[in-house]
Amino acid sequence: MKIEAFEHNLRQKTVPFAYSVITSTGSHVPMVLTYDKEGNERASKLDSLFSYDNKEIMFKVLSKYLDDVEACAYVLICEAYMKKVSREDYENKSEEEFNDVIENTKTNEVLTITWEYRNETNKSGIISTPILKNSGIVEIDYENTVDRYDEDGEVEGRATSLL
Repeated sequence: MKIEAFEHNLRQKTVPFAYSVITSTGSHVPMVLTYDKEGNERASKLDSLFSYDNKEIMFKVLSKYLDDVEACAYVLICEAYMKKVSREDYENKSEEEFNDVIENTKTNEVLTITWEYRNETNKSGIISTPILKNSGIVEIDYENTVDRYDEDGEVEGRATSLL
């Protein structure tokens, strides 16, 4: 599978699908889409795995699964909580001052789409989109979407570098 086909599928099919699920149901079951070298896609629900409290072990199990199915790419879709801080909030601050900023920053519910591709090149990224829930209506906050993309496959996060 070529990176161009993977990225097109991610942007044109997977992301809109995840947005439609969250807006129509109000939640998204954690799931992973895996791709082999021929581009075959396999979807797996991860709600049982994501019920474990120890997230480090959970992601090691997920990494082992990706190895077992010989994935050359994956897309992990799940809900998370994110604290958005500006660069000024953490630059030139001591660890204690930074921890105070984090402690006092509002947490937002987000839909995260983490992806990694390792085949003819290495690339990865994370798309974090805030979810607004007002009076029973679920909306996507497109304006505050954070789309971190790294051509060297070095995007950091607990759900990255699983291949």
